[in-house]
Amino acid sequence: MTYKIVNLQNWAKQYVLDPNSQNRGSKCAVPTAGGNENNYNEIYPGLFLGDRKIAMDKNSLKDLGITHVINCAQGQRSIFVNTDAKYYKDMGIKFYGIKASDTESFDISKFFRPTANIIHQALEKGGKVLVHCVSGVSRSSTIVIAFLMLKRRMTFREAIKSVREKRCICPNDGFMTQLCVLHHELFGVQELPNRRSHKCIIL
Repeated sequence: MTYKIVNLQNWAKQYVLDPNSQNRGSKCAVPTAGGNENNYNEIYPGLFLGDRKIAMDKNSLKDLGITHVINCAQGQRSIFVNTDAKYYKDMGIKFYGIKASDTESFDISKFFRPTANIIHQALEKGGKVLVHCVSGVSRSSTIVIAFLMLKRRMTFREAIKSVREKRCICPNDGFMTQLCVLHHELFGVQELPNRRSHKCIIL
């Protein structure tokens, strides 16, 4: 089966970006909640979405009771976050790293199910999970959305809305496409909102 994604950028503006904004980098109108200078936000009970600053701040992680960290931008260059299991070893935090680039061509979908399983198992045991990248906007938000779809049975639209209510996010168009494909796999095209002019259709 082949998937064709139509007009994803407009949908991203409608559900992910500030609806009054025409630019990816514009200030988000969504109020921040549950974070320190918006370095992190609790998206779902026990599940936090954040940036490089909170990921590197061991004292804050301890205060939050974080037991698991998923770094969606693992690497040594400035566009990545240079942490690994050794960085958190003294805290007993379990670590999972994804060397993802924030580009439309990067296949982040292969990490949807492994990370969803990690998050689900951690929450089931009473743990707390931080999912982060550099800014907590694209790579890490995509992983959190996928978790909500896979483990909490939210549709694509519901998951994006749920995250956006807590944090300003903006997955790149390639990641949006991969989430749209995941929606097809889980729910089928009939579940998509605004079906008449929607962006995801099956050929």
